Amino acid sequence: MVKEEVKLVIQKLTAPENCSYLLYLVKVKLNTRQIQILFFAITFCLVGLIVLQVNWLNKSINSNERLFLQTMDFATYRAAEIYREQSDLPEYIHRKIINPSTDTLGIDGKLKQIINTAFQERNLPLSYTYGIYKQDGVHSNLVFGDTEVFILENASCTQKPQGKFSWAPLTCNMGYGDGNDYQLAVHPNKGTFIAIQVRYTLFLSILFIALVLFGFYYLTKIIKRQRKVSEMKNDFINNLTHEFKTPIFSISLASKSLRKSFDSKISDTEATFLDVIDTEGERLKQQVNRILQLSLLENKKIELAISKVNLHDLIKGVTDDFSLILEKAKGKIQWKLNAPNAIIEGDELHLSNCIKNIVDNAIKYSEASPMITISTHQGQNSHIRIVFEDNGIGMDKEKQKRIFDKFYRVGTGDLHDVKGFGVGLSYVKEIIILHKGSIVVKSQKGKGSTFTIELPMYEQKV
Repeated sequence: MVKEEVKLVIQKLTAPENCSYLLYLVKVKLNTRQIQILFFAITFCLVGLIVLQVNWLNKSINSNERLFLQTMDFATYRAAEIYREQSDLPEYIHRKIINPSTDTLGIDGKLKQIINTAFQERNLPLSYTYGIYKQDGVHSNLVFGDTEVFILENASCTQKPQGKFSWAPLTCNMGYGDGNDYQLAVHPNKGTFIAIQVRYTLFLSILFIALVLFGFYYLTKIIKRQRKVSEMKNDFINNLTHEFKTPIFSISLASKSLRKSFDSKISDTEATFLDVIDTEGERLKQQVNRILQLSLLENKKIELAISKVNLHDLIKGVTDDFSLILEKAKGKIQWKLNAPNAIIEGDELHLSNCIKNIVDNAIKYSEASPMITISTHQGQNSHIRIVFEDNGIGMDKEKQKRIFDKFYRVGTGDLHDVKGFGVGLSYVKEIIILHKGSIVVKSQKGKGSTFTIELPMYEQKV
């Protein structure tokens, strides 16, 4: 009765549905340094984009401002022409200007009508102030108008003053008599015109910048949420270490105690039950260790115990552990260890785990008797190449692209009837990369798979 309950506990603990939450949490890989680099890169690009956009918008405004002032000059010269075309108007305006007691509303109305006509011909906004100026030395002084600019510096009948306004000689040096030598200056509300010209560009710029800022905010929010999930995952795995390893140890201890209590009076049925307990307990222990190792890899906390490793000896030692499984499956492992130098610098424990994972997959994914060939060759650039060939079910190109993804498992049909969490090959790739090596896979559906690992050979330091 006790043995059956122990077996039931093990089966429940190893059931995939009871590990779904664990797998969900472990799927979230969040490297703080990578996040910081990504955040900095996005911030830099975002600031650069805004600076470029503002700079481009500023250039567009300056270009429109120059075009506007140029158009204003044409319109002001045209207003001066209209003014002079009316034969009695220049003299009439002159008398009104020199006689300040006269009502000036008539002058203002006539002048604005002329300026408006010229501006409308050029499609300019009728938002401006104007002034009529008379030269006094090197400057020109305001004598009439609604502007608040009272002096035009360095202005004369033949020289346009500098400034962001339009100017034209009205009656200067044109034979209208003494004193009738006026200049016209129009001070525009250029903001209105420029706003109309760049309104679509300005709107789109603001819209796109706002969208980018929103996207950046949303991305930051997601990253924060993912970090919280990552912290939950780490807490969960830490608790798992205690919660799973304690019952695993208890189960193993109970099994050993049962064997001792039976002495030599153990029946075949009882021995079978104890073998099941030991096997399932060991399998659960391996799965927990794999997940813990994966968590350490994700957090970059694995420290390799580097030493000189003879790959040929390591391959032989690891594959010998599969002799009973292969005997039961009527399979075989063949060695072709031809590399002249098989010494590398690496972590013997993790490298042996890599070999175990690849061989274990080759056995699990073989429908017929598994035939596995492990060969070594001299690679390029002082590397050794280890090739694992099997006669398994193989896989298509789409599955080959995902084979090293965490938690990805190749099904043997409509159901995932091959046991495991899909962390083995992901772990293998991470370990090989830590050893400054590479791993690739070539496969054809129905004809097996070939995994090729390249690792740098040990170089004697002089």
